[in-house]
Amino acid sequence: MKSYVALATLVVVAGCATNAGDDLPSTGGAPSAGGQPSSTGGMPTSGTGTTPMTAGTNATAGSPAAGGTTGTAGSAPTAGAAGASMGGSAPVAGSGGTGTGGASAGAGGTAAGGQAGSGGMSSGGAGGGGNAVKSAGCDKARTLMDGNQMINSGGQNRQWYVKAPKGYDQTRAYRTIFMFHWNYGSINAIVNPPDADKNTDRPFYGIEDLSADSTIFVVPQGLNNGWENPNGRDSTFADDMLKAVTAGLCVDTSRVFTTGFSYGGAMSLKLACTRPDKFRAAVVYDTGTFLSGFNQSECKTPIAFFESHGLDDNTFKYDPEGLKVLGIFTKLNGCTAQTPPLAADNAHTCISYEGCSAGHPVRMCNFGKGENNPKAGGPGGHYPSPKDPGQTTSWVPAEAWKFISQF
Repeated sequence: MKSYVALATLVVVAGCATNAGDDLPSTGGAPSAGGQPSSTGGMPTSGTGTTPMTAGTNATAGSPAAGGTTGTAGSAPTAGAAGASMGGSAPVAGSGGTGTGGASAGAGGTAAGGQAGSGGMSSGGAGGGGNAVKSAGCDKARTLMDGNQMINSGGQNRQWYVKAPKGYDQTRAYRTIFMFHWNYGSINAIVNPPDADKNTDRPFYGIEDLSADSTIFVVPQGLNNGWENPNGRDSTFADDMLKAVTAGLCVDTSRVFTTGFSYGGAMSLKLACTRPDKFRAAVVYDTGTFLSGFNQSECKTPIAFFESHGLDDNTFKYDPEGLKVLGIFTKLNGCTAQTPPLAADNAHTCISYEGCSAGHPVRMCNFGKGENNPKAGGPGGHYPSPKDPGQTTSWVPAEAWKFISQF
């Protein structure tokens, strides 16, 4: 596992949003067939089971960069220099292996008082590194094809979706990201956005655009379009999907991640605390601690963690919920305590924490109300896709991808 020392870096970027997140919708009817669910306000309650909608054809996420040339080893920072680049995650020592659309990472040099520099690589990141842990599905013909899947989990038939890189290579172990939808969201809302609540405007929370054919995406469908997780039902579903994807595709089992917005973020928190041996890191957007059976007493093992949260979130208030979530993982990872500075309106702020245990960085971004969800009467800063002035796509996917691709 790569060694990591997190050093605090603060970036304030002026930003003006044209979008912001949905809040947890009120109890309502199931989404109509073929359409996206629409809802606002309120906490989820039990509802009648619904048939998950079929995921639509995935939107083209932009052409991945052509394979680059081998990058040179990252140079070591000067003694005592901050380890995180502007707006990015702290560097880690590079490892071998060439990623599609990117250059192979070179071995980082070490300087007294500094830390190993990352090897040069493009925004696509490296694919299977030299330290990859291959799953049972490697080095053989794939048995899991792209598209909607059904699996029996806990006696129930559950729907999920998988997408492998276009240039899938059965000998290469791929990074894999689980993506949980929000309350009354769906597979289709993540795979083929936008949804009616204007939560996302790029497929796979915008991360596919940056992954340069280096990542397998797994998108589960929640029962009643949410993640209540009674008696660990949805945690077991995650286990079963992971078994299926590692058997049917070539997965790097040391680089499996979980991410989600709102209710989906709560499900990712649950997995981060109860499955730290299976997930390398959790990346969450605007979530809280009172859903999906989350229990802080279960959080015992450090795990890398990234959070983005709107200051004007009307569903999971930034204070106390956003800061509570952050505090759980900074303490768990042994980071130096620090209260994140607050972003101004039309701006966002990100900070990487100092002193975290090796391999368990923590990064936090918050954004002001100028970057709220654009839906009329919407949930304010409860939003996974805030934008800076002049941006046509959100800054959050780039932050999330920098965090994920450091591993």
